[in-house]
Amino acid sequence: MSHHFDTKLAREDPSLNLCDFYLFHGPPGRTAMAMTVNPDVGLSAPDTLHPEGLYAFRFDLNGDAREEVTFKFRFGEPRHGDGTEHTHIQRFVVRKATGDDAVRGDAGESLIEGETGSVATNSGLRAYVGIAPELFAANVGFGTFMTAFYKDQRYDGDAFLHQQNPPHLAAYMVAEQSGKELPQ
Repeated sequence: MSHHFDTKLAREDPSLNLCDFYLFHGPPGRTAMAMTVNPDVGLSAPDTLHPEGLYAFRFDLNGDAREEVTFKFRFGEPRHGDGTEHTHIQRFVVRKATGDDAVRGDAGESLIEGETGSVATNSGLRAYVGIAPELFAANVGFGTFMTAFYKDQRYDGDAFLHQQNPPHLAAYMVAEQSGKELPQ
């Protein structure tokens, strides 16, 4: 799915401009999810995500047009990262919600916490949120990602740190859905 500045809100605040969503097969029982946000990051927009925004991967697992599982990313207030006003770091938390919590709000089981710009890990889950090149503009980063993911059966968040393509803010996560694989 791809959306670029398709709502008034996205045009007014690029940090709420959800661009692309991707799903990849992971190791057995795991799915890799990727979301790009704000195609103007670092150009005409800051490198931050909205602290009041809810960035979510929603899954309808039984075809009833209602999500049963949602992975929700929430972000804290940005702070300056390298002593300049141009680089920011934000704390983030990823929650897994099921049932009514999957449909609305930010409730859910906390899976992983971290800071933008680095890979966070917890109980076999990995998440990266930060500036990354466009996923499908074929470059070294994408090749590195594909090799690690398919050949080595692992997620390499560092693969996206190559800056050869126009940057986006991106959220990547490898997650496990016990009992039933997420859609592939």
